[in-house]
Amino acid sequence: MATSKSKLVSVITGDIIGSTQLSAADRKPMVKAMNSLGDMLAKAGYPLKSQEVFRGDSFQLVLTETWQILDVALLIRAYMRSVELESLQQLDVRLGIGIGPVEFKAKNQNESDGTAFRLAAQALENATKNNLANIWILTNNVPLDEHLNTINVAWETIVSRWTVAQSKSMQGSLQGLVQEEIANKLKVTQPTITRSLQSADDKVIHYLLEYCTKMISTYLEG
Repeated sequence: MATSKSKLVSVITGDIIGSTQLSAADRKPMVKAMNSLGDMLAKAGYPLKSQEVFRGDSFQLVLTETWQILDVALLIRAYMRSVELESLQQLDVRLGIGIGPVEFKAKNQNESDGTAFRLAAQALENATKNNLANIWILTNNVPLDEHLNTINVAWETIVSRWTVAQSKSMQGSLQGLVQEEIANKLKVTQPTITRSLQSADDKVIHYLLEYCTKMISTYLEG
């Protein structure tokens, strides 16, 4: 039975950029990566309330995490960009994030409705129309949205140039692993990871994420 809910949640609606141009061989790892998003995020400390993959190239995630939701978004970008494709193309994903209540929660995610879902849909539409950043967020707090989306536009030039190798390193970094742990996981040397993270502007990304977390906690839950 459907129930009402007013607590803030985060909804992320995403679609794979240029998915129609991928070959059948490339679509297989793409779909596998989308289906494994929940497990990947849970291991990083961001468990999902629900997850749905639809149309073969789109997905929707519901999380209780709000303060660090942009950490989650960048982790998703790094994860998808790290997928190795037969064609040597590089995957990327466009994300619309909505933070708000879910006033109508049904058993099936696609039947649920509420502010968070509607904001996520609008945010994804804005990202597509604006063509400024592949992450866009809406919270119904206009000053906060302006601050956060300015950051999204600023770091897009960094994220969009991450190579597959840099994306793998950044995935580990965004999961909270130290360089030695990332190196062991990827079976490379620590100096290799150091160079990879430096070229991916790891320190800049983490500095901006800390700022975003403070902004969200101050405006929404402070």
